[in-house]
Amino acid sequence: MMRIFKVIAAATFTLGVLGDVAGQYSHPNAEEIDLKIEILNDTTLPYQALRVRSTLRNVSERRIGPLVPFSYLKLKGPNGPMDAGFQSVPAPLIDKDRMSVPNNVTMMSIAVPLFLEPNEYTSITYSVGMSGGAVFRHPGTYWMQVSSPVSGKRDTHVYKTIEFTINVPAGDDDIVHSLLKKNPGLIWALLHPINAPEKADLPLIKKIIKDHPNSTYATYAHFALARAWGKGVELPSKSRRVCLALIADELDKIIKNRLDPVRKQVVADSFPYRPQALLMKSLASPSERLSCRRWLNVQHEDSVEWLEEYAGMLMGGARDVQNLTGRKWVTDTGMEIPGVRDELWRAIRVKR
Repeated sequence: MMRIFKVIAAATFTLGVLGDVAGQYSHPNAEEIDLKIEILNDTTLPYQALRVRSTLRNVSERRIGPLVPFSYLKLKGPNGPMDAGFQSVPAPLIDKDRMSVPNNVTMMSIAVPLFLEPNEYTSITYSVGMSGGAVFRHPGTYWMQVSSPVSGKRDTHVYKTIEFTINVPAGDDDIVHSLLKKNPGLIWALLHPINAPEKADLPLIKKIIKDHPNSTYATYAHFALARAWGKGVELPSKSRRVCLALIADELDKIIKNRLDPVRKQVVADSFPYRPQALLMKSLASPSERLSCRRWLNVQHEDSVEWLEEYAGMLMGGARDVQNLTGRKWVTDTGMEIPGVRDELWRAIRVKR
């Protein structure tokens, strides 16, 4: 997370200095920003992940910005090193080839600095589960301290601490949890949202899927198996077409929607790695690429994974953006229509 902050803050600082010369920027004070933290999971057990949303709202009566669109995370929990005090948690994983840094979001944040009018807000969601190993190893009460740098010009931060519970596994979850405690490599295989499992871990991953399909750990196992097949650790068929179909079938078990009985509408399942799974399916099933991106744009528009993908599409002049938004921003000859890209980025980053 420190690395992300340094990259973005340095760029925003440069823009801030230039903006001050022109009298355009209004760097916020901490009291002008309200920081809200939400945990989006229905429930979380040991050796699982959280999906967290950080929201910054302008509670002042003036336009403020530019804002830095990421947060520091620290955790404190029971029965381990975290019991002594808050420990830092690293940046959200995007793609190992991008060195875990959301480069496209960084570049778009430089090109289109983030400003908020009074009562406008910006949010970002990210997964928290891996930090050299499982972050949540024990049931009990945890505290998450979020520090969000809101200005690249000054050392201005807003802070929020929330309390949450990692539950005690029961039933099938308890059986799988016991299996995980005996197999550290299996924990890594299930919990890492990007890298593929080792081949030696695949028999146990398949055992979880077969013997404990109702366990909440089974969703992580389906995703791990899809990553293993997708990265070529094991191929389920000699046919590329069949392999892709089987990968897409595993991912379908992860990205399912469900009916919310309270709101009486279809909502996304709360699996914390669902955005990564949708992006993977868009590659495994080209015919469903646009529909997967539409779900991301509707259900996960503030996820760091989708923002990274969307920013890359904007910078690359992708015509999919027009299909997603209904807004023409590239001419038939491939030229950008001036100003539209900036409007599209602001539309996905700023809400009221």
